[in-house]
Amino acid sequence: SVSKHDSIVMQESSDVHQLQASVSWLTSNFSLQNSWLAANNATIKSLAAASVAGQMEDGLLRGMVDSINVTLAAKDAKIAAQQAEIDVLSATVAAMNSSLAAVIIAME
Repeated sequence: SVSKHDSIVMQESSDVHQLQASVSWLTSNFSLQNSWLAANNATIKSLAAASVAGQMEDGLLRGMVDSINVTLAAKDAKIAAQQAEIDVLSATVAAMNSSLAAVIIAME
């Protein structure tokens, strides 16, 4: 038969095993949570980097659009100047045509 002392030792041994199992479970759970946190931190860092890269890209695109707008404005000004020259030339041609018509009428 098992003595009272042996019974207590067996019970304590069983309790120690249970505690060891609990500690082991807590350790692996802690380890899992640490890896989850590390993964989350990595994700946050990569999202932050992507955001910064996106802002830089936006800045570059805005700069390109501004540059294109300046170029278009310059071309518009050039076209307007050319149109003014064409208008002057058209008026000159019209004046010459009426002078020519007057000369022809005078010659008849």
